[in-house]
Amino acid sequence: DVSKKYTSNTDTTSASPGTVYDNAGNSGSCGNVTVKIDKSAPSCTTSGGSTSWVNTDVTITGTCSDTGGSGCKANSSKKYTSDTNTTTANPGAVYDNAGNSANCRNTTVKIDKTAPTCSVSGGTNGWSYSSVTVTGTCSDSGSGCKGNASYTVSSDYNSTVSPGTVYDNAGNSRACGSVTVQVDTCYDPTVTYGDWGD
Repeated sequence: DVSKKYTSNTDTTSASPGTVYDNAGNSGSCGNVTVKIDKSAPSCTTSGGSTSWVNTDVTITGTCSDTGGSGCKANSSKKYTSDTNTTTANPGAVYDNAGNSANCRNTTVKIDKTAPTCSVSGGTNGWSYSSVTVTGTCSDSGSGCKGNASYTVSSDYNSTVSPGTVYDNAGNSRACGSVTVQVDTCYDPTVTYGDWGD
């Protein structure tokens, strides 16, 4: 009998073990068969991360590429839907049709879907005779605050005031609450007034 061993990447329909002989010197060529060998692992390119903060879902993809001959089975993917801050987001491994695999590289995903909080200060406890600034102090445990909010009342006023809205670095916002502000710019506490009032 004859045989032939294939040890490297092969894709052929004409693989033959060779020729056989009898003891009288007659010969016969063996027929062809198909041999498909892929020993080369595929490669994976990772895409779709977010290096800047976002407030939406993020899907990362591992794109398979194969040069061994069998071709890729499929790409891989992973969807992130909640608050995330990682540099090790991974879509998973990819495989070719011969069973070889490749691990995809990590990438960065930054998701912040939670609005910041706002703490309001600067209202008045009674009347003020000069301008009053109300401040909204932003606090955020995810992407961080863009800044605080403030509003200044410099004329006569007797009501509630909100300093505005605070924002985080992912685009989430929070409207600040209101505090009481009472301003009377007509009165000067350094002046002694008579019975006629101010």
